[in-house]
Amino acid sequence: MQVILLKDVKKVGKVGDIVNVADGYARNFLLPKNLAEVATEKSVSNIKKLKKEKLDRNEQMLSEMKELAKKTNGKIIVIKSKAEGEKLFGSIGIGEIVEAIKTQLKEDIAVEVIKLETPIKKVCKQEVVLKFADNIESKINVKVEAI
Repeated sequence: MQVILLKDVKKVGKVGDIVNVADGYARNFLLPKNLAEVATEKSVSNIKKLKKEKLDRNEQMLSEMKELAKKTNGKIIVIKSKAEGEKLFGSIGIGEIVEAIKTQLKEDIAVEVIKLETPIKKVCKQEVVLKFADNIESKINVKVEAI
């Protein structure tokens, strides 16, 4: 029997997959527990359409991420903070870097994209990695100046 999985099922498939299973397995386990539905022509075409739309959205998001990585790569962000000598009063974290990117580069970047191991605690110029996806990343230079 051909069914469309509504939830991930171990050793069978993932959500949206169209799989062939034994009739008894489908009738006695998958269908009663709402893990799958019988694959009809209409439901199969709907699933294929949804998968295509999802793939198109993913491709569009990837192209937007690549474009954003190109725009930000190598840019210098200047953040001014109160300091005594080289030591800052407080520290510069991811939130401050996101705000600086918004104001100086006019780009919205999610907090999760910025990879900063420890907050910046001194007046310096530091390279920060922006990781948009597994293979899409850029590097910006954050220059911290004393006020």
